[in-house]
Amino acid sequence: MTRGDWAMTTSVVPLLDLHDAPARFREQLLAGASWGAAELAGAEQCRELARRTELAASEFFAGDESEKAASVSPSGHRNRGWTSAADDDGQPVYDRLSIARFDDAAAASAGGVPAEYTGLYEHPNVWPSPELKALTERFRDSVVRTCEQLLARISEALGVKPDDLFAGAPDNTNITLTEYHPRAGLPAGDGNPLSFPEHKDRSLLSLLSESGEPGRLQIESLTGEWLTCRPDPARFVVLFGLTAEKRTGGLLRAGNHRVLPPRTGRRRSTSNFYFPHLATPTGSLFGEVAAERETVGQVLLAARGRSL
Repeated sequence: MTRGDWAMTTSVVPLLDLHDAPARFREQLLAGASWGAAELAGAEQCRELARRTELAASEFFAGDESEKAASVSPSGHRNRGWTSAADDDGQPVYDRLSIARFDDAAAASAGGVPAEYTGLYEHPNVWPSPELKALTERFRDSVVRTCEQLLARISEALGVKPDDLFAGAPDNTNITLTEYHPRAGLPAGDGNPLSFPEHKDRSLLSLLSESGEPGRLQIESLTGEWLTCRPDPARFVVLFGLTAEKRTGGLLRAGNHRVLPPRTGRRRSTSNFYFPHLATPTGSLFGEVAAERETVGQVLLAARGRSL
């Protein structure tokens, strides 16, 4: 199987359990590091909030067009409201509601984001309803706590201080709620568009939940094979991002992944992108690139047209 083939190898990624003993957690982490991905257990309450948020978003997507039109980002920013049809890569396969952690620059400043990085929030969030806003914010707060618990365990396993790896809040968490519509009977073949083309997240890590048709998420192995991830419905998928790869000198590999369109039903997902403190240096914790002075916030600002 080579890059570009749609043939799928069913596989199970390593399991990180927040309740595991340190030795077991480290063993699974290092196994997941070569994948760039793992499943996450021990966060059932947060996963249930993700499920409820996905259902609420689905109700919004199924609503009338005037309701959805009112939630389109006024600035056209693809991560600040509801978008339909094509994404940046021209794939007309899904509806998406995407929300940043802070509603606008004033809220980011009040939340402790340094002034030099508040430009990441110059485009305001647009919420479909107070009810969905309240539910999403509850999930967001829960997933931030879950990420920090996970990163504390990862820091322990790698022998580094948690503040050196992720430095706590204020982070730059971005919530994306996505519903993939049916593509019944879609045949296999390279001529069909991907829901998401292959890519690596910029984040320290991403937590992904899925419901509906399984087997749509694929992760590239070290040998270039596309392996299908079929996560337990009660768990998150952890995808390590480029920030994690750089901060750990490649010890945690950024997971290259893609999403196939549904064939027989719908696929819903919620993605949460967790970044360290925006003033965190992008260089390695282990001495490589020691002279580098660029920060995570500066990288995001340089790429903000396609990011937060």
